[in-house]
Amino acid sequence: MSLTCSIVSLSAGAQAGRDARLVPAEPAFINQPQALGADHHATIWPVPALVLALSIVSAALLRTIVKNHQAQAALSHGQTRLDALEESEERLRLVIMGSHDAPWDWDLINNDIYYSPQWWEQLGYAPDERRPEADLWRLWMHPDDAAHVTSVLDGALRNHLGTFAVELRLLHKDGHYVPVLARAFITRDDGGRPLRVTGANMNLSERQRAEQTLRETNAYLENLINYANAPIIVWDPQFRITRFNHAFEFLSGRTEVQVLGQSLETLFPPALRERSMALIRETLSGQRWEVVEIKIQHCEGSERTVLWNSATLFTPDGQTPLATIAQGQDITERKRAEDELHETNAYLENLINYANAPIIVWDPQFRITRFNQAFEFLSGYTEAQVLGKSLDLLFPPALCEHSMGLIRQTLSGQRWEVVEIKIQHRDGSVRTVLWNSATLFAADGQTPLATIAQGQDITERKQAEEQLARAKEAAEAANRAKSEFLANMSHEIRTPLNSILGFAQVLGRDPALNATQRDSLTTIQRSGEHLLILINDILDMAKIEAGRMTVQAAPFDLTTLVAEAESFFRQRAHERGLALTVASSVLPRMVVGDAMKLRQVLINLVGNAVKFTTEGAVTLRVEPVADDLIRFSVIDTGMGIAPAEMARLFEPFGQTASGRHVQGGTGLGLALSSRFVRLMGGELRADSTPGQGSCFSFTLVLAPTAAIEPRAERAELPVLGLEPGQPVCRVLIVDDLPDNRAPLRALLDMLNPQPPVLELREAADGREAVALWEAWQPQVVFMDMRMPVMSGEAATRQIKARMAARPDAVRSVVVALTASAFNENRDHFLACGCDDFAGKPFRAEELFAILERRVGLRFVRAGQTPPAAAALSGEELAAHLTACPEGWRADLKNAAELGDFGRITALLEALRETDPALCAALAKWAYEYDLEAFAGALAGGG
Repeated sequence: MSLTCSIVSLSAGAQAGRDARLVPAEPAFINQPQALGADHHATIWPVPALVLALSIVSAALLRTIVKNHQAQAALSHGQTRLDALEESEERLRLVIMGSHDAPWDWDLINNDIYYSPQWWEQLGYAPDERRPEADLWRLWMHPDDAAHVTSVLDGALRNHLGTFAVELRLLHKDGHYVPVLARAFITRDDGGRPLRVTGANMNLSERQRAEQTLRETNAYLENLINYANAPIIVWDPQFRITRFNHAFEFLSGRTEVQVLGQSLETLFPPALRERSMALIRETLSGQRWEVVEIKIQHCEGSERTVLWNSATLFTPDGQTPLATIAQGQDITERKRAEDELHETNAYLENLINYANAPIIVWDPQFRITRFNQAFEFLSGYTEAQVLGKSLDLLFPPALCEHSMGLIRQTLSGQRWEVVEIKIQHRDGSVRTVLWNSATLFAADGQTPLATIAQGQDITERKQAEEQLARAKEAAEAANRAKSEFLANMSHEIRTPLNSILGFAQVLGRDPALNATQRDSLTTIQRSGEHLLILINDILDMAKIEAGRMTVQAAPFDLTTLVAEAESFFRQRAHERGLALTVASSVLPRMVVGDAMKLRQVLINLVGNAVKFTTEGAVTLRVEPVADDLIRFSVIDTGMGIAPAEMARLFEPFGQTASGRHVQGGTGLGLALSSRFVRLMGGELRADSTPGQGSCFSFTLVLAPTAAIEPRAERAELPVLGLEPGQPVCRVLIVDDLPDNRAPLRALLDMLNPQPPVLELREAADGREAVALWEAWQPQVVFMDMRMPVMSGEAATRQIKARMAARPDAVRSVVVALTASAFNENRDHFLACGCDDFAGKPFRAEELFAILERRVGLRFVRAGQTPPAAAALSGEELAAHLTACPEGWRADLKNAAELGDFGRITALLEALRETDPALCAALAKWAYEYDLEAFAGALAGGG
């Protein structure tokens, strides 16, 4: 027996008939105008006979329980009958409880409903909370279910159905609704009139949860398949496609709708269909693919290589296949990479075999496992001859241990960047090879697997390097010899010039000379200076060629330098009847560059222009070009230069026809100028037209600067002598040649007033100078640097060391005198302890400036009157001393006690402006070495 009824989902708010009551004659709700809305859709579902039977049994049990209660009241007088009824009721109650249903019974005639305890428990009510109201099920029914439930009940009663079932929701005590399935049968009288409805409610909460879980699981699995990264396809036993996912759509280029029901063979390349279908047929027997490679042809024609695994689903008997599901992995790119790797390996194999560089591989036991053809050529062995043998057979016996030591280092992962290891050829010859290496390790990064090394045969290069080293050594030796020669030549030429020009300066100060003598002396001096310029030009050229001349950039006044270059030749141009002009645009005043070299270039170029121009004009033009570039041009209207001579114009010692015609110069001026300009970053160019004149020009980068040029020493008036009354200054002249000592001593003697300010002594070598310093304690030492026995450098070091060891010793000023060809020696001499530096031949004014600057000597110059020493009485002297600062008096007293006349002189210099009278008096004591006078004057207040 089966029964069907409608289960309708009603829209919210269908609440009509909620308060209706059933009447005995005819149920009140039958005529209620409630109907299903047109938008409701019912689904018909079967109620199994077993379920309906259980409901009927439950209702029958309920009616039995009611009748038992009535019988119990009627037969209360018979105890035996009562016990039997109670036992029967207990059994029925247990049956009802075991069914998990909540029975109820509705008396339609009296509109009385009996709710079982299970009904109340199902809605969460305790026994003491139960209410006897008949319409509780209407009050607690979900409003959205009212119309549907009423419709089902109405239909059952009107259509004379014996049973019905309907789903509804009842309000639980805690406020939520409990879904239940109400199953009931209708009791009618003989006329078919409904008398009562008896039924039971089954709680659907667990079932609905299970159904929801099932729906969610199905949706999850559906999404899992649809959106899986791997392509998935399903086919039936006739190999028709029944399902595939998005990934398969992407793989094949087809949508599921396009291929559903079609044969699988449409997916395969034509040439591979038979093989592919054969593999697929195997799945019907239950064979599973673990890894099967089958290609899929994209709808556009391209092919994709896919690895598949599969499983076939069978009916419960395990015999009849239902469907096969397969999941793939697109390995097209991997296959392509594998093919490319195979090609790359083959390429690398050829690259190694036919590489020009020798390549060798060895294992952790240093056995040869591989080498290429270049290594065969290097070693003379074939690969077959040495495979598996130790590496040491490749090395010269004397170098084997050293070479193997380097190779063992590779086991620790150390890489050779550039390691030189010699290989002995099979014929006995030895080749020098530079190697780099790399060691391959296992996945643990600790276990070495093999080492590969690549070499570069540098045997010929090493031989060439050795030859080059020998040539370089020879060139350096020649350069050293050249430098030594230049130094010697400079010393040998400058030494007699020192005497010539030195005595010329001494004689030039003699007022007793007549005009003829003075003219002769001027000729001697001019000739000596010309010879010195010639020597300096030759040495400058040698220094440039030796790379020992550098640019000394510093701020200088450009406008002043240009004006000086013009003024230098103004008188000579005037004497020759030439117009010498400077044409300059607006120039930056202060620039950064090598002023000395620029001055020398301009002097050379302007001097040549004046010398080789007989009439017309010489113009020095200076103009900005762009940014920091400034162009210098010297233009003349002279005889010009022939085109054939332009190519060798800047060669050393080369002279043009005009140069030979004029008969002057060494041919070094333009060569030096060209090299000076190149050193400064420019290029000297010449343009000339014979008979019209020449133009020499160059451009230099001279960046403007806001710096102020270091103030040059002011042009002093000629020195006539030393001011009298100064503390005595002891001067030691050290030179191995008397001819060099004599002019310097004569010059200093001429300056000495009476009483003398300078005391002079001489020493012939460094050793004698050190001894004299110990005994005599000179304030000034003029030290020649190049002497036999002991050099000036060694003597200076000893003197400075002894000064440091003796705090009471005089602080001597050592002035280096040298005829060296190279200016860099100046820094070397200063580093060894010299305080100042002067070249040979010496210039008198330079020496006077050093004495003035370093020792504090005061000179009488032309136009000045030497100050007279003022005599002070004892009281006046004491008053003047008391007025001096206490610290100054203490320093003077300490210097007098030590006999440090250098310190005394320096202290007296502080009084020169503030108290000249006291300065003169104390200077007289210092001159006379009268330490007792100092002690007496300073004993009281000092």
